[in-house]
Amino acid sequence: MSGQPPHDATLLVADIGNTRVHLAGFSGDRLQRRTAFAVAELANLEQLWPQICEQLTADSWDAACLGAVHPPALQWLDDFLRPRVPTLLALGRDCSLSQVAVGSLPEGVGADRVANALAAWHFKKRACLVFDCGTALTCEAIDDQGNLLGGCIAPGIALGARVLAERTQLLPEVRWQSPPELLGRDTRGAIASGLLYGWRGLLQGLVRRFRAALGGLPVLLTGGDAEQLFEPGESLWGGPEPELAPDLTLHGVRLAFERWQRS
Repeated sequence: MSGQPPHDATLLVADIGNTRVHLAGFSGDRLQRRTAFAVAELANLEQLWPQICEQLTADSWDAACLGAVHPPALQWLDDFLRPRVPTLLALGRDCSLSQVAVGSLPEGVGADRVANALAAWHFKKRACLVFDCGTALTCEAIDDQGNLLGGCIAPGIALGARVLAERTQLLPEVRWQSPPELLGRDTRGAIASGLLYGWRGLLQGLVRRFRAALGGLPVLLTGGDAEQLFEPGESLWGGPEPELAPDLTLHGVRLAFERWQRS
C-alpha cells in the first residue's frame, strides 16, 4: 500500500467472494461499469485482463480497494494489481475493519458483511436488514447509528445444489434458467423445485423472524442469487417487500475506501 490518492480519484473496487469476483470502476461515488468472473479464472487473469478492461471501459485507475472472504483469491488479485495501481488497499489486512465501519462490529465479522452494513446505512440512514444471497446466505442487522448488531449465516442455494449432488450417489447437480414447476415431474425437476422454493422459504422465514424480533425494518437483498430468490407479496415477508440492491457490496467497499482516506 502506497500513499493516499486524491479524494476524487478513479477507483477499482473488488468484491472477492467464495465463488465469483465482482469488479467495478468508480469515478467519485458514481459506479461507471461492472463485470464479474469465476474465482477459478484468476489463474488466467493475465489473459483475461484486456477483456476485463474493455468491459470496464478503462485500463488504469488511481487506486484499488479489495474486499474479500477468500484469502487465496485476494492474494492472487493483489499480486496482479499491485504493479498496476499506485495505491492498493485490502480491507481487513491493510486497515482494520473497525477503522472503516460506522459503528461497532461483532467479533470476527467478514469484510463482505461490513461492506454491506456500511452501504446499507449510507443509503438508508436508519436501522435496516441486509440479506446477501451468494455462496452463503447472510443477514446483517444495522441499527439507527450504523452499528452492525449481528445476524445469521446459512448455506446459499448454489452450495446446497452442489452438496446434494456430491453427497448422494444418484442425484445430479441441477441448474435452471426459469423458475421450475413446483410439482417436479422427474428427478431433476423435483430437485430444482426443492432448491428454489425451499431457499425462497428459508429467506422469507428469516426476514419475518428478524422483523418480528427487531421491528418492521426495511430489507435490502443483494448477492448473485437475490433476484431469483425474491418473490413479490408483502405477506411472504412480514411487511414491505425487500428492495433489490445488486451493487450494495461494491458500494460498501468503495465507502470503506473513502472512510480509510479520511481516517
